Amino acid sequence: MMTREPCPSEQEVIALAEGRGGRQAPLVAHVADCAACRGVLADVAFMTAPQGAARPVAGRTRRAWIRAAAAVLLLSVAVSILSRVRPRLPGGIEPVRVAWRGGGAGEERFGPGQPIECSGEALRFPDGTVVRGAPAGVVSLGEPTPTERLHLRLQSGGVDLSVARAAGEVTVETGLGEVRVLGTRFSVRLHPPWEEESALLEVEVHEGRVAVRGPGGRAVVETSQRAYLEPGGSPRLELAAAAAGPYWAERLSERLDRVFAAGSGPGAARLVAMLRHQGGYGVREAVSRVEDVGLPEMPRVRWFRALCALDPAAARDLCDRHQAGDGGPEGAPPSLRSAMRSYREGR
Repeated sequence: MMTREPCPSEQEVIALAEGRGGRQAPLVAHVADCAACRGVLADVAFMTAPQGAARPVAGRTRRAWIRAAAAVLLLSVAVSILSRVRPRLPGGIEPVRVAWRGGGAGEERFGPGQPIECSGEALRFPDGTVVRGAPAGVVSLGEPTPTERLHLRLQSGGVDLSVARAAGEVTVETGLGEVRVLGTRFSVRLHPPWEEESALLEVEVHEGRVAVRGPGGRAVVETSQRAYLEPGGSPRLELAAAAAGPYWAERLSERLDRVFAAGSGPGAARLVAMLRHQGGYGVREAVSRVEDVGLPEMPRVRWFRALCALDPAAARDLCDRHQAGDGGPEGAPPSLRSAMRSYREGR
């Protein structure tokens, strides 16, 4: 038979009510199960009420007031204790291990390791961070390190993040590198490989600053900058503030002309990603070069492959417009006709 722990002294109950003492957790458990101690706690609450407060002095009303005051005190002390024992990382960092999508009856909850498609509704996290996904965006929660509060793994596509300011870092991990931030708004895109070009990580900072680290080095990305990271390399910074227009689309296309004339190679994926931000101006530059009979054979093939990565809809439209006859533009070399036919059959 278990023996009941003796009741604490009135001084200990008073210390409990005032949040003092080192035995709060055991005391709360005891008081919650002991009618006599709850009565002492209620009397303390009654006697320490503000002088200006209305305090009934007799009968049922006074007893009801005492019970209510005792309940409030017990609840406040319990919340205080629970807040002190919540799991925290060193330095007061509270790790994030859950995410929510949607609301009301349709709310979904996700834990560590679960793939989360975030191309629709925004994902919400307990620290106030919000993640909105681009098409094909898939993330999962990882285990925070001692300096992190939130660790995300970007598996595909892209995400836009609005990171709440709080203790601990927020990290976005990808297969090419990682992005670390303390509080800002930024976008992360993981561009898949296309043809002989490699995959590419793109980070754009809308507000604040982030650190991007790859196998070859680290760079700090400021507001209105983009960082591009290719496999095995170090981040390369570019200005993101330039508005879409024919001037920048032409300059980027000229840089791609030089890369493609040399046989493609490093930088092509980055330049295509930059050209994508030029919208329709960049697409028109790409289409015009695919159809330019004055260009050598292989640069035209590389421009078509770049168009497929730049804007698949425009590539499909180009194939449809030139589907008749030999499967490519009039006078197109065999390799371009073959590339267009393969893309048309495989889409």
